[in-house]
Amino acid sequence: MIFSNQLDAKLDYWHILSPKSDLNFTFGSILSKQEFDSDFYQYLDSGPIFDPTPEINDGYKTNDVSYLFTDIYLGTHYRLRTGKFTISPGLSTHLYKATNTQLNRKYTDNFFRVLPDLNVRLQLKKSEQLILNYRMRTQFTDVTQLA
Repeated sequence: MIFSNQLDAKLDYWHILSPKSDLNFTFGSILSKQEFDSDFYQYLDSGPIFDPTPEINDGYKTNDVSYLFTDIYLGTHYRLRTGKFTISPGLSTHLYKATNTQLNRKYTDNFFRVLPDLNVRLQLKKSEQLILNYRMRTQFTDVTQLA
C-alpha cells in the first residue's frame, strides 16, 4: 500500500521596470511524504493465508519504506519585450533534501543546485507565435522505485 502527502507553496512578486520589462521573484517549497507498506504472503486456494519466513532478504518479510522530500527554492526572472520578441531569462536556486528509511537504515541526501532557464517568444501574427523553451531540471524518484 502506498500513502502519499504533498504540500506545494509558492509566492510570486513582480516589479515593473518599464512598460516593456519587469522582474519576477519567486519563493516556494515542495514538501512530500510517501509511505510504502509491503508484506510477503499468499492466499491459498483452500482459504487460509500462507505467511512464510523468507530465506532471502535476511529473513525480512516486509520492506516498509518511508520517503521524505523537500525542495525550497528561490527564482529570479527578467522579461523584456522588444518588437516581435519577448525574452525571459532566469535562474532558480534549489535546496534539496531527500530522506528514505528502509530495513532500519536511513539514507539522506542534501544538496544545492542553480538551474537556468530561458523562454523566447516570436510573435509572427496575432494568432501565430514561435516559442523556444530551455530549462534545466532535477528529477527524483518516488517510493515505489525505492522499494
